[in-house]
Amino acid sequence: MNACEKCWGDAYRLSLNTGNDQSTCYKQLLEERKSNPCSPREQAGQFWDEKLQRDSRYPETLPEKLVRLIQKNPGIPIRVRRPPICETLEIKDVDAYPDKIVITIGTP
Repeated sequence: MNACEKCWGDAYRLSLNTGNDQSTCYKQLLEERKSNPCSPREQAGQFWDEKLQRDSRYPETLPEKLVRLIQKNPGIPIRVRRPPICETLEIKDVDAYPDKIVITIGTP
């Protein structure tokens, strides 16, 4: 689980009022908000990337990159590079070129 910046800030203010340490207040807030958690934007706080619409503290996964490239380049041909047939495959890399998107698939 990623740390929630909103809850951490709220826990700091709560700790000043209650005298409890910030980590205890943070755990308490997470438990209280379990049924109504903070949004991804609130969780990221100052680390929210408006352009990518995600928490910038964590690297973009290859599936996220693929979706972003396809959305950015609608109608562009997609070429898939893959090894000979095997049971388990995973996305190894995604590259965008002016005329195509190339997905490289390999064995784990």
